[in-house]
Amino acid sequence: MARTTETRSFAAVLGVRSKEIHWGSLFSFFAALLLSDVAVYFIQGLIHGGVRHFDLPPLGLWVQAVVAAVLLAACAGVAFRLLQNGVAASAVAALGYVVLMFAVRLLVDRLGGHLNFGQIQPVLLGFSLAWNFLFLGGLVFFVRVAQPLWAGLALGAAAGPLLLQLPRSFAHSRLFDYPLSVQGELMSAGFTLVSAAVFAGVLWGLRDLAGVVADEAAAKAATAPTPSTARAPAAAPLPPSDTTVEIERARLPLFHTINEFVAAVAARRSAVLRIRLADYAETHQEFVGFAGASATPRLFCAGCKKPFPGSFTLRLAAPEVFSSDAVGDNPHGEQPARSVRCPGCGNGEAFFVFDA
Repeated sequence: MARTTETRSFAAVLGVRSKEIHWGSLFSFFAALLLSDVAVYFIQGLIHGGVRHFDLPPLGLWVQAVVAAVLLAACAGVAFRLLQNGVAASAVAALGYVVLMFAVRLLVDRLGGHLNFGQIQPVLLGFSLAWNFLFLGGLVFFVRVAQPLWAGLALGAAAGPLLLQLPRSFAHSRLFDYPLSVQGELMSAGFTLVSAAVFAGVLWGLRDLAGVVADEAAAKAATAPTPSTARAPAAAPLPPSDTTVEIERARLPLFHTINEFVAAVAARRSAVLRIRLADYAETHQEFVGFAGASATPRLFCAGCKKPFPGSFTLRLAAPEVFSSDAVGDNPHGEQPARSVRCPGCGNGEAFFVFDA
């Protein structure tokens, strides 16, 4: 049977697209930001001082790296949670980060002490805004179009910073009075690529680990015996379903809540979930969070029972990217409204089908 193509969004990678925030995914993003900076610090220290004369970066740099990672992860989480458009969310997150980081710098300067977050210059604030916008925007674009996920993360993390490297280096050379050099720019580009590789590896690895743990927990919960069935033969129980529905000449159990549907899938059974077409993107993201990225459910109209083509589900899942009149009342690619209907029969509900 033909199956729909899975779509991804950076908001889903952050874990903020579904009804409940996936804090493990958001923490993975924070850890990836922090460790990518730490890796560059260590490599720079080894290049400049060697193994024998290697010195750890000053305390202020460590604190600044942690604060920066916390603020960017928090701003990105809030922005991508509230805004559906990836470009707008990237801009809001970048602006929020710059404002909060500026406030932290002012606080550190007032308190004094041993911490030093560097100089506060308007041109540096502007480049910080541009850097973070291009960094997040690159992730939004490449996570959507590149396969596999780790490649999209690496390309997204490298594209924006590399694009901004020469203008920022020129501004720094004028501000701090040092000459530009080809060797220095090549080294900076190398550091950017290393940082992007570490960022992608950490984020992809931690999210994959969290997904495996979640899948095992869901399967364990779904197959755990209840008191009434404790003495029954060991088998993966199918959650009770009041009705069945015929899909392509096969009668499958029909569920009305995502928890019952996921439990049936965890028990390695075919199952159907009845949803509103307008809720497809959210339902798909929740399902992938439970079942893993390899699970590929299909979508059928609840009225005419015809399968929706992949192009239709792509537009439902990412209307801001795949604009078309295929989503009913949204001809310009906005987030699907509650009036989204089947182009064939006009029904507004669908069957979300998983084939075991």
